[in-house]
Amino acid sequence: MDLTARTGSGYCFPSEFAISVSTNGTTWTNLVLETGYDNPNTTLQRFPFTPTTAQYIRVTATTLTQDNLGNYYFQLDQLTAF
Repeated sequence: MDLTARTGSGYCFPSEFAISVSTNGTTWTNLVLETGYDNPNTTLQRFPFTPTTAQYIRVTATTLTQDNLGNYYFQLDQLTAF
């Protein structure tokens, strides 16, 4: 799975997050757990995991980062699943 931070700066890419999948939208399995993740700027970030079958994908931010005005948001430009 690829995640790309918001265009222009990478602000608001979470520093701690989980990528989870589900076949039914109720039971979720974490495939990726990240802590202390640095601002990737606008560089695509790849998170490889063992191929799995899923109908739903969820990215849960548990620690947000600030934008240039001190506001906390969770923003992605793009999520690509393959």
